[in-house]
Amino acid sequence: MNDNAGSRAPSIKVLVAYHTPSPVLANAIMMPIHVGRALANPETKSALAHMPGDDSGDSISCLNPYYSEMTSVYWAWKNYTAIGNPDYIGFAHYRRILGFGQETGSDFAPRLVHVAEIQRFYAEAVIQSIVKSCDICVASPIDIKPRMQDADNSHNLLNLCTAKYGRTVIGHYCYRHNVKDLSDAMSYVAANYPGYKETIPRFLSMDTMHTANMFIMKRDIFFEYAPWIFAILGHMHAKMDYTNLDPYQTRAVGFLAERLTSLFLENKKKTGNTILKYIPGLKLLYRPGTDLVAIHPL
Repeated sequence: MNDNAGSRAPSIKVLVAYHTPSPVLANAIMMPIHVGRALANPETKSALAHMPGDDSGDSISCLNPYYSEMTSVYWAWKNYTAIGNPDYIGFAHYRRILGFGQETGSDFAPRLVHVAEIQRFYAEAVIQSIVKSCDICVASPIDIKPRMQDADNSHNLLNLCTAKYGRTVIGHYCYRHNVKDLSDAMSYVAANYPGYKETIPRFLSMDTMHTANMFIMKRDIFFEYAPWIFAILGHMHAKMDYTNLDPYQTRAVGFLAERLTSLFLENKKKTGNTILKYIPGLKLLYRPGTDLVAIHPL
């Protein structure tokens, strides 16, 4: 499907979501954006005033507590000309990025480096050379099995979810969140997007998935993805009961978005005419009071 190989270098923008002051990851491709600016306190707004916010034009910035970084995805979709109408659009986080030019995630050894050294993971020339030969770049899928462990004294819940669903996409969601939300979302997709009916059960039974809503997509694919996912997220948000949820679980729509993005990608793979490339996902753990950051695979 890709038609960029051998032609001019495509224009690319990767929005990097920030909600708190942190080292800035920026170049001609990487574009920091303050997510949830509509609700941010004056101190945070002032500290992040050097970057655009997700509260201009057509936006859902005020829904950031529920949608997490997806408010920046919505903003990019609805304000695409404001970022230069790029050939490719992508998303990352101030603490999670695609490690371009890096070894595979399974071979990546955690390391401690100076913050300035992070730049080599998003060098413009490397991103250009990789992106132009594919339709979608996405963080390498994570293995769910080791993530279903009794790390928070939820042994009974772990046993329940594993017995019912196995160590799978839906089993992991059962363990970490309200599994009914995921079931309802998938039912809505099946009813409204028949082309996903065959993909849904296979996806839910997989033991790997893409996380963090990190990707770079060709413009036409992004404009297929955005209205699809926000229709589903809007439906789920409208019916969600947030009563008694803590701030973490209140981000339910954002957690659903990770699974829906994975579902979208799995459905694209099924067609066989979309070129996907996996890029190691990296987690950045900044050391307060220093210029050091610990880098781990997602």
